[in-house]
Amino acid sequence: MVMPALPKDSLVLVTGANSFQGMHIVDQLLAHGYRVRGTVRDAEKAIWTSKYFGNKYGPGRYVTAVIPDMVPRDVFDIAARGCSGLIHVASVMTFSSDPNEVITPSIAGALNALEAAAKEPNIKRFVYCSATSAAVAHGIGARIDVTNESWNMAAFKTAWEQPPPYEEGRAWAVFASSKMQTEQAVWRWCRARRPQFVLNTGTFGVP
Repeated sequence: MVMPALPKDSLVLVTGANSFQGMHIVDQLLAHGYRVRGTVRDAEKAIWTSKYFGNKYGPGRYVTAVIPDMVPRDVFDIAARGCSGLIHVASVMTFSSDPNEVITPSIAGALNALEAAAKEPNIKRFVYCSATSAAVAHGIGARIDVTNESWNMAAFKTAWEQPPPYEEGRAWAVFASSKMQTEQAVWRWCRARRPQFVLNTGTFGVP
C-alpha cells in the first residue's frame, strides 16, 4: 500500500483557488480527504468559492484567505500558517503583451509562496503549477523529446526582444515565457535555499 505524501485531513494552501486550474485542484484535494485554505483576490471570490465547496463537501473543509496582490513580500505568510502543503497556482492571466506586467509579478508571487512555505515548519510538500508551454513551443506534426533541460526559449525571445511600446499579438509568448521564467526561478530558489519541504512542478492539463 502506497502511503500518501501528506496524511488525510492535512491542511493544504492553494493559491489562486478560484481559477480554472485552482478549482479543479481544490476539488480533488477535498475529494481525497484533505482540508484546503484557498487564496483569492477579493471578498466576492471568497464568498462564491466557499459556498460552492461548502455545499459539496460540508462546512469547514474549505476556507479562504483574501490576498489582493501576490507581489508584496511576506504576503502569503499568514495564509501558510498551520499548513502541511502548498500548491502555487496563482499567476498573472491578463494575457497582456507587456512582459513586465505578466512575467515580473508572476515570478514575485511564486518566490513569495516559497518563502512563506519555508517559514512554516509543518509544510512538507510544495508544488508549483507550471505549463507545457514553459518547456516547448507548440507546433503541428513535430515530435519533441522533453527533458528537465527543455525550456521554451522561442517564447522568451518573442516576449522580450521588442522594446516598448509593446504591440499586441505577443500575449501567448509572454504567458509561456512567464511560466518558463517562473519555473526557472523556483528551481534556482530551491537549489540555493535547500528547504525542509519536497518541491515538485507539474502541468496539470494546462497548455
